[in-house]
Amino acid sequence: MAFDITFVMQGNQMDLQNLYGEYFDPIRELDLEKDVPNWEKMNQFELVKYLEENTFSEAKDEKGNQLSFWSKEPQGFYFRDGKTDVYTKEGLNYEIFEYLERQIGDNGLWRIKTNVTHIDFKPGGMIVVAGREYKILKVVNAFIEGTVMNKFSAMNTPVNLHRYTNKIMAIVG
Repeated sequence: MAFDITFVMQGNQMDLQNLYGEYFDPIRELDLEKDVPNWEKMNQFELVKYLEENTFSEAKDEKGNQLSFWSKEPQGFYFRDGKTDVYTKEGLNYEIFEYLERQIGDNGLWRIKTNVTHIDFKPGGMIVVAGREYKILKVVNAFIEGTVMNKFSAMNTPVNLHRYTNKIMAIVG
């Protein structure tokens, strides 16, 4: 897959992005509420097991052969820990982030933030950090953080507006 430079370095700034990860696109987006019944009642280990057995292993080609749920080509990016964001605490997409906070003792749950614009992050995607795999449960596009507002004030409404924003992702691994 060729590297898409359309959205690279679009003027959005975020400090302290010193963690490196590799993102793998999913073959389809994960809809947690639809794909996993009673996900909010599961602990982190039950959720990961359910996703591995029922969602990520279901990818097959037209002949019925098993396929990987994720692309083979990683896209590298930098991010930071996102546990202190105000965006979700104000009520937006509260259910999934509340789930993360209930499971606070588990080290496999994480919330990260990035301002990367060259990757279109999707729920169901996989992020590999220091050899450990994490699956994206939810992506929140934060339109009111950083220098994004200045960018939007200076341009007409762009196509793929969400690509220019900071992203807050709930990931589990």
